[in-house]
Amino acid sequence: MQKIDPAKAGFDARRLGNLGEIIQRDIDNVMYDGCVVIVARKSGVVFHEAFGFAERDTKRKMEKGSLFHTMSTGKQFTAAMALNRVELGDLRLTTMVRELVPEFATRGKNAVNLFHLLTHTAGLVTDMIPGITLETWGNLEANIKALCGTAAINLPGERVTYSAYAGAAMTAEMVRRVDPKKRAWRDIVRQEMFEPLGMMETAAGLPNSRRDRICPIMPRGEKVRDDVKMVNQMINEEFEIPAGGYTTTAEDMHRFVTMLLNKGELDGFRFLSPATLELVAQNHTGDDDNIWYGRDVVEGRWPPQPSNYGLGFFTRGEGVHPMPFGALASPRTFGGLGHGSTMFWIDPVRDLSMVFLSTGLIDEWDNFQRCQRYSDVVHASLLSW
Repeated sequence: MQKIDPAKAGFDARRLGNLGEIIQRDIDNVMYDGCVVIVARKSGVVFHEAFGFAERDTKRKMEKGSLFHTMSTGKQFTAAMALNRVELGDLRLTTMVRELVPEFATRGKNAVNLFHLLTHTAGLVTDMIPGITLETWGNLEANIKALCGTAAINLPGERVTYSAYAGAAMTAEMVRRVDPKKRAWRDIVRQEMFEPLGMMETAAGLPNSRRDRICPIMPRGEKVRDDVKMVNQMINEEFEIPAGGYTTTAEDMHRFVTMLLNKGELDGFRFLSPATLELVAQNHTGDDDNIWYGRDVVEGRWPPQPSNYGLGFFTRGEGVHPMPFGALASPRTFGGLGHGSTMFWIDPVRDLSMVFLSTGLIDEWDNFQRCQRYSDVVHASLLSW
């Protein structure tokens, strides 16, 4: 990564430096354990630091090359792979799932298409797919079989229903079924996306050779379920959860983000087109709220807010509301958010990006607020573009 002088890139260096002080204070107060952060423009990286612990309980220090669980920021890897197949003519955004997975067309799911999957408007189950156990959780084939037998929650396009696992699983399956080589999902993303983009330490699952570098999932927030730690034992080389079961480094995630900031190209390799990314950055769900947050909104823990789903990515959208990419971001800012721990965003208007990967899982509402604070500091530090 090319490091550049923040002042020459349009930043107030003192303001940008405040980001590190705020992060360190949060870690010292045991809000969470550690993180790696990268802030960049197309011209280069202006901030790249590691803070705190990769594993607080053993006092293992965080390093810039530490390996992280992506959590739901992995959904954007899956979406990008599907969009690449749309560009190559293997899929259409309007391709019905039943055209490729005929066994899916049961119990109200007949009219679901790829666009519905990418915008969380397919009406699929919101949490673990019924019939899936801990033993079969990381088995994509088992998840698809179980999903085909489930009933729809609502008609496709009727409302926004965040699908934690099912939507990304079926998106990956559609890509897999049009693959002429009939490869496993892990091989498709490695050979077609990760390796060509130089993301050599990113994988679906966790290769055995990298296990000693992984930052384990450890709950820190009071409302974080303790059983999330089971992922540390379950994830392996064959683990396939397209919704978030990837492992990566901050530098690899930065390469993915830089490709998006560069309108789909990185180091001479084009993965997506500018036309596709124009569509990605649009808010396709309008002012519709997200029933995933319904109970928390009713109980007053979360304020009402729009879903702001783009095409496989979150968007900043219009208005002032809780937004992990920052209230100061331009409306076309888009990116990803992982449960209690990870985030990235691209502001195409200001030629600006941020990667935040952390350890010590915190409550989702606390994570929203943390990411919004950090992102606003970054946006406010950029004075010219």
